[in-house]
Amino acid sequence: LTLETLAANHQLIMRAANLLRTTPGEIEAKLEQQSGEMKELRHQIEKFKAEGDFEFLKEGLLEEMRRNDKMFIMGEDMAVMGNVFAITTGFLEEFGPNRVIDTPISEEGFCGMAVGAAMRGMVPCAELMYNDFVTVCADPIFNQAAKLKYMSGGQCSIPMVLRCPMGSGRRNAGQHSQSLEGMVGHFPGL
Repeated sequence: LTLETLAANHQLIMRAANLLRTTPGEIEAKLEQQSGEMKELRHQIEKFKAEGDFEFLKEGLLEEMRRNDKMFIMGEDMAVMGNVFAITTGFLEEFGPNRVIDTPISEEGFCGMAVGAAMRGMVPCAELMYNDFVTVCADPIFNQAAKLKYMSGGQCSIPMVLRCPMGSGRRNAGQHSQSLEGMVGHFPGL
């Protein structure tokens, strides 16, 4: 047996001993406390749903754009429409067209633009309308953004954000429902 195994066994034995010393009333009180915590959690979830799924994203982006004048947002329908999920509604009026940019349907093109802007000291936040499109812009993301710091010997940094709404549950069909975050998350340099 290893020392770790002995320590884990000792912890299990101590928990069991504490459980044996617990009275039924104490168990009921603990269950009641957990029930109250679950009710509060359910209340927070319902409040979150009522306020909108994406309000926290909007607040975070607003806070960072107000703090850092080098940050800008770009993607399809980001400026005039305010994003398909209404996250950037009002951004165009507050920050102007140089910091809230509507792009054409050209994910590879505007992701390449984001990499270039980051290389020059800007802080782009490029949004792919759906995660599925990360494969369309693989070259600027996987071959440029991920590797430029290493290829330049640390002289070049790529401070960019790539937002990709993802996953099923919204009834968005086959081209808009994948969860590819594992592919991106396991790619060195990202």
